[in-house]
Amino acid sequence: MTATSEANENECPICYDVLDDTTEILKCNHKFHYGCIMKTYIHQLEKSNMPFRECPFCRNLGGELTGRPGTIPIKGIHKNYNAFLDSIKNLDCNELLKYFNDGKCYAIVKNGDNKGLQCKSASKPNSKFCGRHHKIF
Repeated sequence: MTATSEANENECPICYDVLDDTTEILKCNHKFHYGCIMKTYIHQLEKSNMPFRECPFCRNLGGELTGRPGTIPIKGIHKNYNAFLDSIKNLDCNELLKYFNDGKCYAIVKNGDNKGLQCKSASKPNSKFCGRHHKIF
């Protein structure tokens, strides 16, 4: 193995930055930053009705992603989507809290680069929402 191929194994093939603790390994064993592969999967989901997501590197079945705190599971992308739905159906607030980062605003962003993610702003004291979203709720 050459030094060049070793370096490539440690880079995200989407953004070319060094892989870190946000690395997601797909079924085909290709590695990506979680945020990079999430954006790719969301793009694939919006552009086609394919029931599966494919690896942007080899075009093989990539499989579903592991859920992360601060990310609401998306059907067809996350392994824990059905568990999330069950938590909603059962009104299991303790289980739903697992999908949020504590200390951050509990609003879900509806557009932009962070669409579908938890708001990154700090929550106000004695509230679950930031100043912007506190007014809405």
